[in-house]
Amino acid sequence: MENGSRFAAVVAAEPSNGLIHLHGELDGATAPILTEAAEQVMQAGSRHLTMDCTRLEFCDSRGLRALVAICHQLGDDGSVTLSEPSEWIRKVLSMTMLDTLLRVVPEAPTPASPTPDVAPSEV
Repeated sequence: MENGSRFAAVVAAEPSNGLIHLHGELDGATAPILTEAAEQVMQAGSRHLTMDCTRLEFCDSRGLRALVAICHQLGDDGSVTLSEPSEWIRKVLSMTMLDTLLRVVPEAPTPASPTPDVAPSEV
């Protein structure tokens, strides 16, 4: 986060892949930063956004409102996925029933173990 800001929405190197990394506190003062990042990704052609929430520390009702607005802007042919939100944020999403609008992935998928190039030894 730059300039002492308490929130950052960092668009992945290739905006068209739809990945945005969220850092810090998402609230009314910082929601425009998220909205701007989402617009950048949508302008690059992505209709399916994934928000990496591993470093999202807080989200209030105005932050939730920004997420809902992004969903509505994407329309029926788009989606927003929240990847690895904290347990507290997952509870808020559940209590507000926003987990029916936003796709929530509690944990990032574990990459498959690479297959060794060595043949198993004989016993």
